[in-house]
This record gives sequence, C-alpha cells and structure tokens, in this order.
Amino acid sequence: MSSDHLVFKRGDGAQRIVVTVYVDDLVIAGPSLEEVNNTKAQFSSVFRMVDLGELKYLLGIEILRDEQGNIKMSQQTYAEAILEKFGMKDCKPVEVPLQKKTQRRSGERGEVEYPYREVVGSLMYLMLGTRPDLAAAVSYASRYLGDPGKEEIDGVKRILRYVRGTTDYCLQFRQGPVELVGYVDADWGGCLDSRRSTSGYVFLLAGAAISWKSKKQEAVALSSTEAEYMGACLATKEAIWLRTLMEELGVAMEKPTVIYSDNQSSLKLMENPVLHERTKHIDIQFHFTRDSIDAGQVTFKFIRTDKQAADSLTKGVAEAKTKFCAHMFGLVRRG
Repeated sequence: MSSDHLVFKRGDGAQRIVVTVYVDDLVIAGPSLEEVNNTKAQFSSVFRMVDLGELKYLLGIEILRDEQGNIKMSQQTYAEAILEKFGMKDCKPVEVPLQKKTQRRSGERGEVEYPYREVVGSLMYLMLGTRPDLAAAVSYASRYLGDPGKEEIDGVKRILRYVRGTTDYCLQFRQGPVELVGYVDADWGGCLDSRRSTSGYVFLLAGAAISWKSKKQEAVALSSTEAEYMGACLATKEAIWLRTLMEELGVAMEKPTVIYSDNQSSLKLMENPVLHERTKHIDIQFHFTRDSIDAGQVTFKFIRTDKQAADSLTKGVAEAKTKFCAHMFGLVRRG
C-alpha cells in the first residue's frame, strides 16, 4: 500500500486479506478464517514457512483476547525483564514517570558509570510498543544521551520505578464503531536549556491509542499560541497519514478527523486566514493545517485542559492527571 510499503491488502469485504511484514515475520488478518487459511496455503506453496497459528506474541508484544472480542496488547514480560536487567526489580514504585518541574541542567557534568543509553533504548522500545504514558519522560531522557549526569540518571531511574508499579499496563481495544480521534497539546518553552517547546499528540481508535508522539519543536515559539499552532501541524500530518492508511485498508473516512486542543487562540488562528503582526512570522509550513481543514480532512475542536488526553505527552503532570491520561490512552491493568 502507498501509505505503508510493508502492509499488503487483497480483496474487499469478506474476502479482504491484510498482510503485514517485519523482516521474516508475517501477520495475516481478515474477516474470514477460510480466506486467511487459503492465503497461508498459498504462501506455503512458494516459501518455506512455519504457521504459528493465532497471533499471540509478536516482537515482544503479547496479544490477548477475551470472550467479548476485545483485544489487549501487553509488554509485561519485557517490562519485567528491563527491571531485572538494570537492577530495579525490587525498587519502590512511584506514581508519575516525570516530575512536574524539570529544572535547568547543572553545569557540572562529570563522568558517571551508568548504562544510560542502554536504559533509555530499552524504555524507548517499551514506550513505542504499548506505553504512551512513558512518551514525555523517555523523550526528555533521550535528549541527553551524549552526556548524561546525575540528574538525568535519577530521571531514568524514576521512569523505571514508575514502570515497576505499572508493568501490567496494557492497551485495550474494544469492539464497537471505528472512529479515529486525536488530541494535541504543547508545553510552551518547556525546555529550560533551549527554551523550545514540546509537542505531543495521541490518536485513538477502538478505545485505545494507535499513534502517539512527544517531540521537542525545531524552532523557538514566541507565544503559547504559536507553540500550539506548530503542534497542531504535527498532529495534522499524522492524522492525514492515518486516514490514508485506513482508507487503503477499506475503512471509509467520510467525515473529517476530530483533533482536540485546549488552546482557543490557536484554534482562532486556524479559522482566520488573515495574518497580523503577531503571526506573520510563523513559517509557512505550519499553515498546512488550515489547508487540511479546508479540504475536510481534519477539524479542530476545543477541549478543557482537565480533559486534554495529550497533556502528559508534553510535560510532567500530577498523579491524578497521569492516571487520567493513561485511562484515556486505553491503558488498563492486565487482570
């Protein structure tokens, strides 16, 4: 498919088959078990392959199903292995992975014996697989891979302590209507070293997160409105890609994808194409959002900050908000 060259589709309706490829691992899916088995037989006639049956484990992610047809994706085994490997198996858990106030780094660096890069890399794989609640903390930790100091090491240990208390977190996808919805937020000037802002977005489908990102912006925003506007552009590009992928998979996207933002000024800027003194300096690439709104691909709506699911993707938040965002991401205890 044009949206992802490692995803292949054949047929439509009950005869639709989707095949995803990762190196030498294949996942075959479709609404008809007969068609899935026929596809397996066709592959086996050409390639030497091992049929592992119903998908239960892939790339470190465990797939669980219940009688209602809900699907859970868990990396509990992997998370526990990380804790064991880095000597944090018996550590005391904490309730948030990133402190609310991250201070400016001290000038004293020094050499500290700690496998910082290895820890961050391990946490990043966990975050990318099933744990959007770790995104902001891992993003912050990855900024200092070149010269971590005591503050940064304490930070990744804090993430591991948070993981210790949430190893059984898993994404739960529920049966029901298929509707793509997004949340986007930005933390204006949150990096005290560079004064650049952090963008964060999450897209949900079937009650759980399917795409998320926490990323420091490439340019310094001169206002919270500009920071949110730049974050909206990042979310818009992801929304368009997801819509293209879903349409190619046979899911009709008749309505614009709703993306929620808690900044009214940036929403007004998207609606009003007239530039003025406070916005005329904004790079033209960020006005891409307006064109996407006009094309009916996305629409932005206001949501109160206390209901903003993307809040924890841009900065450290309080315990209550951390749990709220995890719930919105579709994270549940494995049970």
